[in-house]
Amino acid sequence: MVRVQRWVALAAGLAVLFAGLVARLFWLQVRPALVAPEGQALVRQSVMQRRTAVVLDEGRGLVADRRGRLLAGIPSFGLLVRPADDASEEEVREAARLIGEPAGRLQSVLENLERPALLHREGEREPAALDRRRAAAVNAFGRPWLKAVPCRRRYLDPPAAAHLVGFVLHRDRTGAAGLERTFEPFLRPRSRVLLAFRRLATGEPAGGDDGRLVKDGSDFYPLTVRTTLDLDIQRTVERLMEETGIGDGAAVVLDVPTGDILAMASAPAFDPYFVRPEEGRWRNRALMAETPGSVFKTVIAAAALEAGVARPGERFFCNGRHARTGLRCHARKGHGAISLEEAYAKSCNVVFAELALRLQAGRLERAARRLGIGKPAGWRAERLGTPFGTLRGFAQLDGEEAGRLFARGAPPDDPAVLALTGIGQHSVRITPLQAAQWTAAVAAGGGPLPAPRAVSRVTWKNGREMVRFPVKAHPGTGFSPHAARWLKKAMRLAAESGTASRLSGLPGGAAGKTGTAETGNGGLVHQWFTGFYPLERPRYAVAILVRNRPAGSANLAVEAAEKLFRRLP
Repeated sequence: MVRVQRWVALAAGLAVLFAGLVARLFWLQVRPALVAPEGQALVRQSVMQRRTAVVLDEGRGLVADRRGRLLAGIPSFGLLVRPADDASEEEVREAARLIGEPAGRLQSVLENLERPALLHREGEREPAALDRRRAAAVNAFGRPWLKAVPCRRRYLDPPAAAHLVGFVLHRDRTGAAGLERTFEPFLRPRSRVLLAFRRLATGEPAGGDDGRLVKDGSDFYPLTVRTTLDLDIQRTVERLMEETGIGDGAAVVLDVPTGDILAMASAPAFDPYFVRPEEGRWRNRALMAETPGSVFKTVIAAAALEAGVARPGERFFCNGRHARTGLRCHARKGHGAISLEEAYAKSCNVVFAELALRLQAGRLERAARRLGIGKPAGWRAERLGTPFGTLRGFAQLDGEEAGRLFARGAPPDDPAVLALTGIGQHSVRITPLQAAQWTAAVAAGGGPLPAPRAVSRVTWKNGREMVRFPVKAHPGTGFSPHAARWLKKAMRLAAESGTASRLSGLPGGAAGKTGTAETGNGGLVHQWFTGFYPLERPRYAVAILVRNRPAGSANLAVEAAEKLFRRLP
């Protein structure tokens, strides 16, 4: 009896061991083919060992605008070249003419090839791209050693929203800046498209093999990161910056009802395929904090009204110099008797220095916190649940600066410091996105500051939603309805007869505030504009910064805004 029990136990143990072995084989071979983890599926590896392959699509996720138009992961045509010992000089010259490549270089490429590859133009890191017309001409040429094949280029030509989208490191193909970096968990390749060729025992490609398309990974990928950008508005902003001569600066357009980022542009431009990090051209100036100058008077006016230290219609007198601190007004002879609304519209330094002194440091600091200074403006979440796990401290915008009111160690109660703070100088720093964020809240009639989104959702390959980023606002921030109503009227006055009067006469009307910030750098200034359009039921909030302009020069920011408002849909 004992012997029978032992045999039964042994058989049961062997059955369990065999079941475990089968389960392990399933895990190693079948499961990778279904879910496509980070490495290649093992069931495909044995096939690929007998083949040489050209990567047509590395499988990185796509980036699209709000209407689904692609900003990254662009369908294109690449040039597949194969070893060609029998290609005549005449054929090579004709092929070079078709693809726009020097004949000598194409001949050299063909002679030195050991296996099929995508052609790179000289000095470029990414494969050359063809338009549909040239691709058809290449394939009509009909030579086996030159073929146009569908592939993906990473970015549009020219790129759109390059500073916001960011770039990928060439070496390891991971996101290094912008949305490419912050959305790396979603964009990381999990499925590739290869053109595979049979190899002989010698390792050489088999002759007469035109290649076979192989999908290496899961059918659920690549994912699409759907941004809030409007490609038409983005292109309009980028063209206007170039037309206006803004070679150093930034522009932001927000959707007033939601706070979404419709466009975000930065200058100088950079090539996302060839980035020199030390130059810093890739940095997004829309997210970098700068001295704001008089656009900061929006904050001071709201703080003074809400604290009760100033009242609508209050009268002041400006003789060109603030009595207590000696701060000069830009109107050297002064504005004379002036109302609070006129002081905002005409940007009177004397009045706003006085308001800052009335507020004192404590109330200024509380107002600054309420208007988001000291915290990044963009959409973020402490915890974001995804199929890949929980992302902690997730922020959509890469490298966004928080701005500041007083620098560490500055004596905030010093009257001179307060006066300069009241006109947006001394230690004050804000980003163009923060300026647009305030303006959107004012245009909406008050309430909390929006948390501008750059991305609304991430979808699977079949279009179904994976993760949604809901519209939201920053709690405990914003303008009271009373202050917002006053600011809307004051910004309208500035556009009609004040420092932003270039906007007067626009169809639909506009409102705004200009600013000129001293930089302390050889007489150069930063020029600002922030405003909304149209006057009734505003749709767009805009902030524009032009850096390092000669003092006394025309304000390019308001010039660009006027042209932009005329072109917005």
